Amino acid sequence: MTHSSQRRGLDPSGACKELCIIGMIPRSAFKKRGIKSAMCQLARKMLAHAPDNFIFRDFTEITIPNLGASQKLLKWLHKYRPGAANHVVLWILAHTRSGLSAVYTDIDAVKELIEDLAGDWRGRNKKKRWPVSIVLSGLPEDIHACCQQAGLVEHTYLHSLDVFGTVENLPSEDELSLITMCGHGLVASARVKHLVERIRKGKLTPQKAAADIAKPCVCGIVNKQRAEAIFARLASNADSEG
Repeated sequence: MTHSSQRRGLDPSGACKELCIIGMIPRSAFKKRGIKSAMCQLARKMLAHAPDNFIFRDFTEITIPNLGASQKLLKWLHKYRPGAANHVVLWILAHTRSGLSAVYTDIDAVKELIEDLAGDWRGRNKKKRWPVSIVLSGLPEDIHACCQQAGLVEHTYLHSLDVFGTVENLPSEDELSLITMCGHGLVASARVKHLVERIRKGKLTPQKAAADIAKPCVCGIVNKQRAEAIFARLASNADSEG
């Protein structure tokens, strides 16, 4: 999946610590009868296996386009019936989006999730001819381990060959590792530098900086645990240089 294949900074030392999962239906099948129920089930299964981040994870801050006056009802539910609100949001996500995404920091959780999806959920989709695709993004050996446990075989691998050309003006490798966590380019280089400076001055913690850059990435694949460690390292390096 191209919007997650540009992630940088994950090497064998980070094995089993970062896996993105994306479930998608082609636009041509978006209005296919019944397929949204498969996406609802997918969303619930993804959340049941405790992702570190999830598409529109902070349900209480969601403003859903074109919801109109119903947005007030959703906010009321958030306040007084949070469980019901989450159920409604998942239903809306599944019925308005062709993709659901999350990032996990525990490979065992992903193995269990893929094994779960490979069972009745996948069988029902095949029977109903619902073309829901599951894409995993991470270290190849981690992906292979997840598929192997579920009795599946990967049919396609997508690799990024790196960035070429005039690269001397690119941000540092640690900064790129943060910026590329959002494949839609919503983590800005200037924002990263600003947050590092605030951490260095003691005005912000690395944990809060990680949460900050995760907010604009609505697809929910910013790994906040890894981002926190990178922010701490960048601020430490800035201190030593100063």
